[in-house]
Amino acid sequence: MNADGTSPTKKKMSKGQQEEQNKKLYYNVLERKKDKDAKRIAILEKGSELPRKKLNQADQGNLVTHLYTKELERINKQGEKRQAELAKLCPTNTKKLSGGAMADSVDRMYYQEKSRRAIREDALIHKYQPATTSKVLTTEQANQVNDRLYGSEKDKFPQMRARLWQKHIAPLETTFPKKSAEELKAMADRLSTGKAN
Repeated sequence: MNADGTSPTKKKMSKGQQEEQNKKLYYNVLERKKDKDAKRIAILEKGSELPRKKLNQADQGNLVTHLYTKELERINKQGEKRQAELAKLCPTNTKKLSGGAMADSVDRMYYQEKSRRAIREDALIHKYQPATTSKVLTTEQANQVNDRLYGSEKDKFPQMRARLWQKHIAPLETTFPKKSAEELKAMADRLSTGKAN
């Protein structure tokens, strides 16, 4: 803002000025890219002109084995150096166990721990997963169950069939009202003579 509180006016570029500015920026980028490419090509051409010594097959093989063995030696030295640094940082006091002591140690650390784990596992299984008792029925009990289930259903079947017939089929059948013998005779007379009594 200006001292008098008004905002400064910005000059707007005309379309022609904007296009000219865009072209200038575009061509500047292209010129820089051309310069870079020319420098790179000059370096590559200069590098291809340098004299090179050709090695025969035997020298190439010797060079490869030399480089390979050197690299292996370097890797081994680095590994040894790392091991030495670790040994300095974490000194260990190792002692050799005799055959009997080794067997005792293995028994204590593996077999006894395995048996303790099995005992704990059994206790947890008995606590959280009690054994289900499977009840085996005798022949007489099995026959009673069969009679109860099959026999009761066999007795219910005719009743159920009659109930379903009454509910679904009976309403659809055509029914005629039942008339007494006197009513039937009067109806026959009326129809044959055309006169009512």
